[in-house]
Amino acid sequence: MLLTGDSGAGKSTLNRLLEKQLWEKKEEPGAIPLFISLASIDKPEHDLIAKALKKKGLSEFQIQTLKKEKQKFIFILDGYDEIRQMQNLYLSNRISQSDGWQGQMVISCRSEYLGQDYLSRFQPNPNLKGKDSFFQEVVIEPFSEAERQCYLEKYVAHNQMGWASQRYQAALEQQPHLKALVSNPFLLRVVLDALPYLENEGKVRSAVQLRLDLYDQFVRLWFERNQQRLSTQDLTGTRGVIFRELSDDGFARHGLQFVQDLAVHLYTENAGNSVLHYSLFNDKGNWQEALYRCGRWMHKNQLRHLLTRLRP
Repeated sequence: MLLTGDSGAGKSTLNRLLEKQLWEKKEEPGAIPLFISLASIDKPEHDLIAKALKKKGLSEFQIQTLKKEKQKFIFILDGYDEIRQMQNLYLSNRISQSDGWQGQMVISCRSEYLGQDYLSRFQPNPNLKGKDSFFQEVVIEPFSEAERQCYLEKYVAHNQMGWASQRYQAALEQQPHLKALVSNPFLLRVVLDALPYLENEGKVRSAVQLRLDLYDQFVRLWFERNQQRLSTQDLTGTRGVIFRELSDDGFARHGLQFVQDLAVHLYTENAGNSVLHYSLFNDKGNWQEALYRCGRWMHKNQLRHLLTRLRP
């Protein structure tokens, strides 16, 4: 099954929920649900399942035993668009072949990454003429008005921002520029987090400026929350020194400047490609080394997650 949708539509959240529900309903001997973040796997076109299980802490003996005993799985592959891959992972990893891992596969991908004639990259039988009965495509649609209202009420219940759902609703109605944003779950979260701060400023903004200010405020809040989280950890050595220096001089300000500089360099130096391939030897002295050195204190998975969400 191919799961598609716009960036921020909720594909990863749905995949996580699917894994959780499959575990809760699992009966022996049933298929094992296995969530795999494709971006975390090196060269996922080969030995994907073994690499993923190893990351889960299984030994080589356990992995080979599961494969030899033909244990069935439901593979939930998240983020095909993040690996810049063109291969059919179902075929290259020999899923459900006599000598391969046994199971079904769900794989998610951003709609805008697919392009034309993409089905052969996901179908179990791409050479079949006509419809492949073993393949299905599902698209996550934008939030409806009712879904947006439901999300808004749950957000207010779990986040103490000082605003009631009615006040949020009124603010959204007064900002027609936001209509196109809040049908997307992630962007709705951005708006709900940042709107109280922006409204307190009392400025009149254009549609473009409003989007820029929303992103800036959201990212600033993201860094402030992580500064608070890091302050509770026992950071020693270089990490502790860097964290204290950044905190004394404005942690969020430095973080925001870093991701802005990185975004500009990705656009101007990396042809807009949000994936960096850094080599300690080949990239010595260039812009990538400078940015990696500047950002080494950040957890790489948090940085990658943030950057994938900050596309224009």
